[in-house]
Amino acid sequence: MDRLRPQSIRILTIAQFLVLGLGLLIDRELLRSIEMFALMPLAGLAIYLARSWSYPIFLSCIAWNVHHYYQAWVGSPELLHPAIWSVLQFINALTTTYYLLPWVRRTYLTPEQSRWWKTSSRYPVRLKATMIHDQRKSKASLHNLSLGGALIQTNEDLQADDKVELRFSVLTKDYVLRGQVVYCVKGSLQGYGVRFEHNEHTEEDLFRLCHCLEILKVEPERYDSTSSSAPKPKRWAA
Repeated sequence: MDRLRPQSIRILTIAQFLVLGLGLLIDRELLRSIEMFALMPLAGLAIYLARSWSYPIFLSCIAWNVHHYYQAWVGSPELLHPAIWSVLQFINALTTTYYLLPWVRRTYLTPEQSRWWKTSSRYPVRLKATMIHDQRKSKASLHNLSLGGALIQTNEDLQADDKVELRFSVLTKDYVLRGQVVYCVKGSLQGYGVRFEHNEHTEEDLFRLCHCLEILKVEPERYDSTSSSAPKPKRWAA
């Protein structure tokens, strides 16, 4: 199941749908406007889906729109000059590219490895953390970590949907991550599953940390941790 996509992707998706509305304001002839701007919602959908073909589709829709706008302007010179519209669409493409970076390289060009709101690798760790819950500070420890969330242990009695803030350090880097309790783990390792509520900065920071864990050859958890026959993965502690 998909988790919540980054806010920038959702905003950029909506912006492409709004281009259709802007086109209807510029040209009141409905059929001609639909012909010129029909592909802009497709551009927004491509951004939202974040597949390997999304970014090329987005740029193709921009090029289609500029080309057909010019053709419409030739037949109806009273429309906004195509040079002005081309500049507006260039700004649209440039702004979208800026806010997608580094997602253009990571999410859209190698999507299967980097769409963090989908299933992501859980790295076994052992990190001491400070948890803030209901404005109270308490000790906690992280036992696995992914781009989407973490498994934590704490003496606090947490309930589903509780909001928590986790603070921990790795080497000289401090991390402050907010999240929501989504499940309780019973068994040999009792704890709570926390789903992170990212902003662009925390997502990027955590992506780099997980990438470092991958470089350090920390094996992601790929087994049922309650099984006695399961192999023990390398656990990384700081």
